[in-house]
Amino acid sequence: MEDSFFDEPKDINFSLLGKHRCELQSPDKAYGIAIKYCYEDAEGKLWAGNIEYESQVNYCPVCCYKAKVIYM
Repeated sequence: MEDSFFDEPKDINFSLLGKHRCELQSPDKAYGIAIKYCYEDAEGKLWAGNIEYESQVNYCPVCCYKAKVIYM
């Protein structure tokens, strides 16, 4: 079974998201992957995560898309 971005965070309302969404395609290793997806929220902030944790980022780690709202 292949994991998909849409199988991950169940609490995200996709209608409130910005235009950016990326999914990192990487094989799972012994401890899992550090970053699985990145998305832009309605406020223009970018979030990268791996199901368990999310962090606000300034650039997408997958495609280098720049956040509209920079984390300081």
